[in-house]
Amino acid sequence: MARKSFQQQLTDNILNALSENEYKENRKKDINGKKSKTSDDPVGISVGHSPDISVGTSPGHRVEYSTPQPIQIPTQILTEKPGEIPTQEPSQIPTQKPGEIPTQTPSQIPTEKPILVENEVILYTCLKHLNGRTTTMPSISRETGGISTDTLRGCLKRLRKKGMIQQYDGLKNEAGQVGFSAKVAEREFILRGDEKKLKQKLEGINYSNLPILTNQLDNQVNDQVKYQVNNQLDNQVLSSSSLFLKNNTTSKATEILETDIELGYWRQKNLSPKQFLSWLKLFNDDIDLLIESLSYCAFAMVDLKEEKEKPVRNVFSWFFKIVEKTGSYPKPKGYKSCRQKLIENKERVLKEKKEEIERLEKLNKEESELNQELEYQRMFQNKEGEDYKWCFNRLNDFTKKLPETHSVFRTLMKKAFDELQVIKQISELSKDESKENQELIEEYKKSHPELVELVLEKVKK
Repeated sequence: MARKSFQQQLTDNILNALSENEYKENRKKDINGKKSKTSDDPVGISVGHSPDISVGTSPGHRVEYSTPQPIQIPTQILTEKPGEIPTQEPSQIPTQKPGEIPTQTPSQIPTEKPILVENEVILYTCLKHLNGRTTTMPSISRETGGISTDTLRGCLKRLRKKGMIQQYDGLKNEAGQVGFSAKVAEREFILRGDEKKLKQKLEGINYSNLPILTNQLDNQVNDQVKYQVNNQLDNQVLSSSSLFLKNNTTSKATEILETDIELGYWRQKNLSPKQFLSWLKLFNDDIDLLIESLSYCAFAMVDLKEEKEKPVRNVFSWFFKIVEKTGSYPKPKGYKSCRQKLIENKERVLKEKKEEIERLEKLNKEESELNQELEYQRMFQNKEGEDYKWCFNRLNDFTKKLPETHSVFRTLMKKAFDELQVIKQISELSKDESKENQELIEEYKKSHPELVELVLEKVKK
């Protein structure tokens, strides 16, 4: 009975492993295969059938049963080794490999709108008004309320990356100015910022001042206007950038390196014209921006002592890595250009001279007052002198009777003495009828009209 249970269990396990259809199909093939066997083959056991067993009924009798044939497993049962993936995939499984992105975007998925900050929207609006006409970053910076050219360049780069620029023609030289042109793509976007504040900024922009003049007029101007434009451009002071681009040679770079006040530090570092021109490409041939970044770096190295305090082994590599990463050298805290330092030094020298003059004037005034005081005191030592008599005669009768040490007597005598000094000065000025002396006499007339009249009458006599 135990043997039967084992066979039945084995049969049940095989039936569970096979589907019903596979079992029927395999059963047919098994029956067909048995027909070719000889008659003396042992009795086989089919899958799902019990073996031919004769069982004794009496106690103590031996149980007899025929030996079963080995169980035959159909050959079409899973041929793959354990762990192998079937070679035939169900039709409903996608053909893309895991992690692959479909090449065709489903039409029902909407295109994502780019997110723009305020400065990007301002530049986008300016370029939209220009509609492909040439402009300059400084012009846009000036008309947009002072957005720096570095910020505008970064905005342009991001607008192109976000698909907001349909066509970018790059840099071009027009009317002695280096400009660029671009056409925007008509796309919706999402604003990240204050919409009300942005509208106020856009309303304050004069878009007619953005394009370069000759590009704005194009071929529609007449000869007279062309003459006015050319005359205006001839009288215009060109920037160092435009002059440099007209003659972008090693000799020109050498001249700038040798003469520009902002490049003194780099001259000491033996910056070569070849290296200078190589760095110029990083700034789109804008010499002003390159010199500005070189000046920033020099200030950081010298004034902020970064060359000693930071791991700057090679200042050329240091400068290149920062510019290549950020687009320009950052402005150091407390930065002052060499020109600004020169102006401040000039102002300091002039201030020192002015202070020196003021001190000298004060000293001269004090010296004059001391000399007059000394003459006044000496006057009392010579009572028979003309000065003492003149001052004494200016006193009233009551004062004349007072002692010389009396305060009233001394005060009125001092007043008379001061008037006498003025008379002497006017008399001296009247001897020379120069314009300057006459102007001084007129000033005395305002403060001491009686004394001036007295002197002039005496001079006439």
